[in-house]
Amino acid sequence: LDDRPALAERVRLRVEDIDRTIRRIRTSIFALRGALATAAGGLRQSILETAEELSAVLGFRPHVAFSDLVDVTLDDALTEDALACVREGLTNVAKHARATAASVDVALTADELTLTIGDDGVGSAAATHSSGTANLRTRAERRGGSFTMMPGVAGGTTITWKVPTR
Repeated sequence: LDDRPALAERVRLRVEDIDRTIRRIRTSIFALRGALATAAGGLRQSILETAEELSAVLGFRPHVAFSDLVDVTLDDALTEDALACVREGLTNVAKHARATAASVDVALTADELTLTIGDDGVGSAAATHSSGTANLRTRAERRGGSFTMMPGVAGGTTITWKVPTR
């Protein structure tokens, strides 16, 4: 598909959609299996609880998906920063986005934790400066990572918070 970049991009986006759907199915399976499937207080369980807690403020339940080594135990400070990112990202969706759907994608490899929070709302152009997102940037940079907030591919806003785990 090198000679057809538009088609290559459409295929790439569809593959990402399929991967996201697979992660959501796996997350649903873990949730159905309950406490036997997740370590109490672990990253997976804590993020699921945070997303559930914010459902009332959002007016809907955000989709949460996990991939890779999410059940590995992280140090408490990194887990705390990750939960702050999820909480702030979803709170911003509730306050500013006028969204009807949001997603939290969590990927943990041996070297990096990536949190991606997206919504289908009005987009980041409507947002003003937020001390919460500035705090997330500071938390990421303090760990040698990065924070970005940009328009989503299909509208809304996507934030990505990446930090090394070592």
